[in-house]
Amino acid sequence: DQFVQQYGGTKEWDEAPLDVERRIDPSDGLAYTKEDFVAQYGGLAQWDAAGQKNIDTQEKRIDPADGMAYTKEEFHECYGGYDEWESATTHDELPQRPRRRQR
Repeated sequence: DQFVQQYGGTKEWDEAPLDVERRIDPSDGLAYTKEDFVAQYGGLAQWDAAGQKNIDTQEKRIDPADGMAYTKEEFHECYGGYDEWESATTHDELPQRPRRRQR
């Protein structure tokens, strides 16, 4: 197992939090942890702003045509049906990109 080889065991895996909040960074549309935001921006202003923008009760899915998230209604308006909505990826299904390096 690659994880065990890299870390010499499963301690880090076992101790990792199960439910870490992530917010969408509007600069690239990807989800990051609070720690990632602080490392990138040096503070919490962008984290707080991302939280305010991410409060949305409507489910959105990613349109593979442009990589942007849309509601079911927006998919219907664009495509005239729901087939594309049904096959679209949700935010939860997107792979998380690795943490950014500190500058």
